[in-house]
Amino acid sequence: MKFRYLFITLLFLGVLLFAVLSLALEVSEEIKKPVFAPVADSVSEPAPPAVSATKPAQEVAPVAEQAAPPVQTPATVTPPAENAPAGDVYDPQKWQAIRKKYAGIQPKEWGERVSGAVQKVNVPPSNERILFLTFNVYTKNQPEVFDFLQQHNIKATLFLTGTWVRRNAGQAQEIGASPALFEIGNHGNRNIALSANGAVAYERKGTGSLAAALDEVTAGAETIKNATGQTPRYVRSFFNYTDNVVVAALKEAGIKTIGVTVFADGGGLFGTEKIKDQILNAPNGAILLLSINPNYPNIFNGLKAAINEIEQQKLPVRFEHLVDFEAYFQYH
Repeated sequence: MKFRYLFITLLFLGVLLFAVLSLALEVSEEIKKPVFAPVADSVSEPAPPAVSATKPAQEVAPVAEQAAPPVQTPATVTPPAENAPAGDVYDPQKWQAIRKKYAGIQPKEWGERVSGAVQKVNVPPSNERILFLTFNVYTKNQPEVFDFLQQHNIKATLFLTGTWVRRNAGQAQEIGASPALFEIGNHGNRNIALSANGAVAYERKGTGSLAAALDEVTAGAETIKNATGQTPRYVRSFFNYTDNVVVAALKEAGIKTIGVTVFADGGGLFGTEKIKDQILNAPNGAILLLSINPNYPNIFNGLKAAINEIEQQKLPVRFEHLVDFEAYFQYH
């Protein structure tokens, strides 16, 4: 009898031990799984990409770009002439002709850096380092950034979305009234990646066709022009993602796609000191990218720290507008 009780007890302990070990193994496997941030909707502020804190942001490819396979489709796009056509860049007849010309051509490139996009500015030699400060303005407003730039007489290029303009019409009008400081670019009507075939960027599908991509650009431009009085001739897509067909079509219309030399804020993940250093150490002719987003106060703080150091130390740094240096654009 005692032997039977002992056997049952040992059997029960064995089963209990097996269950504990199985549970521990399952928890260990769950810890190893990556965690992904939720995907924002088409008009909300996009979550910043993961950027290594040990390397300059412009040297780190976003996780989504590394994971996405390149588009491999045989097609050829002939870059249009360098000079923009004369007349209204948004002339409907011209855009209709461009739609027909590029219709059906499948892109060979997709990502942040594609052929035909402006990557840098090869500025002529001077005693100053010339930089181009650009901001992506999505949906949220941050008036103190614009006030700071005005107070310090800092030139900047603002890529506005149609969504932001509709929500902040008064601010947009004020910006448009200061063309000497604020050059206005187009971030799309709803801030969607510009794709000729519905490619995906950061788990969000881009425009489904070339026609849709061009509509995204023209709708945004119309909203921006009506509110600011400025006609945007530069475009930047959602997280800079686009393809070579869209870039070529826009360029033929007289619209240049502006890329990035230095991701100065690391998608919002860099701290104040890192952002300041990214600006202060940017190479001559660099196109700097920052975002207008009050959820990341480190971006504005880093900008202020950089500008204050430039002024206090009388550093030979000058911020300029892209339009004044088009002859020196370097294309990818």
